[in-house]
Amino acid sequence: MEKKPLLLYLDIPFCPGRCAYCAKPALEPRADWREGYIEALGRELRAQKDSLPDYEVKAVWVGGGIPGHMADPQLGELLRELPRLLPWPLTPRSP
Repeated sequence: MEKKPLLLYLDIPFCPGRCAYCAKPALEPRADWREGYIEALGRELRAQKDSLPDYEVKAVWVGGGIPGHMADPQLGELLRELPRLLPWPLTPRSP
């Protein structure tokens, strides 16, 4: 049986300020908030692991805030852990 596609968007909502064109909710990029948010995101992904047997990851997007505020070592660790957390037939590649 063919698996259903899972398209994953990881929202990292930290920005130092609001751009005039942006209506997206944003949080101040405090290190303690980022760490707590990324830890919670990892816990949520781990909790969903066994509920996705009919799916496989087809794409992963990371977005939300200003990219410079997403260069967090914990986020990198979480992204490297994704193949163990989710049904993962993809071969990792850099942009």
